[in-house]
Amino acid sequence: ADEDSGELLTTLPSWTARRRIEVIGTWTSSSHVSAVEHDLQSDFARLLRPPRVMYSRLNAEVATQSIGFPDLLHPSMSAAMATVDTVRTMTGIGTDILTTVGPSTENIPLRGVDFATLRSRSQVSNTRDLYLNDACIDAWGALVTDNEVCVFSSLVVSHLFDGRGPHVIPTVADVVRWVRRMARRGIDLFTCRAWVFPMCQNLHWRVGIVSFESRSVSVVDPLGAQPAGFTSRLCAFVAIAHFALHGSPWSMEGWIHGPLGTFSPLQPDLFSCGLFPILVMRCLHHRARLPMGHIGDDVVDQWRRLITHEFVIGRIASSGA
Repeated sequence: ADEDSGELLTTLPSWTARRRIEVIGTWTSSSHVSAVEHDLQSDFARLLRPPRVMYSRLNAEVATQSIGFPDLLHPSMSAAMATVDTVRTMTGIGTDILTTVGPSTENIPLRGVDFATLRSRSQVSNTRDLYLNDACIDAWGALVTDNEVCVFSSLVVSHLFDGRGPHVIPTVADVVRWVRRMARRGIDLFTCRAWVFPMCQNLHWRVGIVSFESRSVSVVDPLGAQPAGFTSRLCAFVAIAHFALHGSPWSMEGWIHGPLGTFSPLQPDLFSCGLFPILVMRCLHHRARLPMGHIGDDVVDQWRRLITHEFVIGRIASSGA
């Protein structure tokens, strides 16, 4: 169906030619997502849990293999280092596309300036040059997105929380459009193991996780922060998506939500936060336990090399032990 035709994947009795849907009570396609969140606030408050509980639930249910992130097998980088270092220093052709990543329908171009953000600390004079941008996060998300783990674009998440400017704030119709776009790619959202929501605010990356295996909605912040309202907004997203695709309210029975706080894997500096959404995606992809606490500088440099290599070869190079 055409994206603007007003046709839902599942026909709802209340859908009209004026593109309005009655979701629950007074929700319509023009309702703000924040209004949905407010309507369900009492339910969300009941499901809120502290970081320790969130971390335990996520890892206990999601990591069905008895492996942690350090146990994942990474390829030897010795043979690939020449290529890795070459593409990471091609900043002089910053606007030229060096490669594209992801399925043909969702190819994400990567340029010299994108690869430059994956250099190691010793290769730059200004650490601001090492902040991963949206292209890198979305490109790795395209490598992992399938019918098990679905990664939403960072631009979608930015709009979900911040809107597209002071006068354009996210609505029910926006969420419906986003989930339909995933469905057109052949992704059955509610049979996925997890949804991932990378988000950047004020040059800081964090990542939301909706885990259907652990029935949890959590947020990983590599500074250990507990952002207020992040997980309840994601819960509202799930509620809208479920009604749009299935025509029935989302049952929150058995679900919990909340930030991981200091139980998150923590960045060793102020500029490597963009690596952590990729860390979360990698753990979910391999069903590996999410690490907790501070990550060393040497490990972060290894991640930068590995991610560069994966972009060059166009696939995930790590594997389960």
